[in-house]
Amino acid sequence: MKSSKFLAAGLLLMAPATFAAPASEKDEVNRLGNAGTVIEEILNVPDDIPQDLLDKARCVVVMPSV
Repeated sequence: MKSSKFLAAGLLLMAPATFAAPASEKDEVNRLGNAGTVIEEILNVPDDIPQDLLDKARCVVVMPSV
C-alpha cells in the first residue's frame, strides 16, 4: 500500500514533463501502445491489485518511459 502511494506521487510529479514537448502522431501511437503494455504488466503482477480498488478507480495514469 505504501509503495502504491509513492508510485502515484511519482507519476503525478512526472506528468508535466511528459506533456511539455509536442509529439508527432507516430510518437503518440507508440506512446499509447507502450502504455497498454505497461498497464497489462501492472495488472498481471503476482502481488495482485485488489479488484475493489480497480473498480473504484476513475482513471489510470501510465507513463511507460518512467
